[in-house]
Amino acid sequence: RWYRDGIFLRETRNPAFEVAATGPADTGLYHVEVGNYAGFAISSAAPLTVAASELDYWTRSFFSEKELTDLSVSSPAADPDGDTLPNFFEYALNTDPRAFTKDAISFTSSSSMPDAFNISFQRVADPLLVYTVESSRELKEWTPVWTSTGQANAAGEVTVTADTSGDDQKFFRVYVSLP
Repeated sequence: RWYRDGIFLRETRNPAFEVAATGPADTGLYHVEVGNYAGFAISSAAPLTVAASELDYWTRSFFSEKELTDLSVSSPAADPDGDTLPNFFEYALNTDPRAFTKDAISFTSSSSMPDAFNISFQRVADPLLVYTVESSRELKEWTPVWTSTGQANAAGEVTVTADTSGDDQKFFRVYVSLP
């Protein structure tokens, strides 16, 4: 008989307990009770922690167990350091959610193109994220200028050169999302 956190799960004649697909709800302390005609034995508890994603691993590395239950501190939309970067962007831009971040994205003049500038930021190696630099003339419709996702998401600094030639004004933003 297999148990998670003291709650009976199932009886089996197999020496191993297998779960086809695990998720955070499977986290707990597992033990087994075995027996035969001579008696029975109870195993020691084995802890299992299941993280849902790289973002979940990151969140658990920065926040205590108590803070993980407080969504105003640890949710992807929370901003515990008050720097206007929610935790999701702190993760995606490889910054510390507990330290005020002033310049997570920098804009500098391009030395290779006179009518352009560079947009630079740190990227984490998470193939599930979609990084997009977008441009707009009126802040209503946005056009992708550069995109990175999947295996292209290597950790480190990214610099995108944004061309502004022929435009009186042009706005740019870095957009990060999950598909």
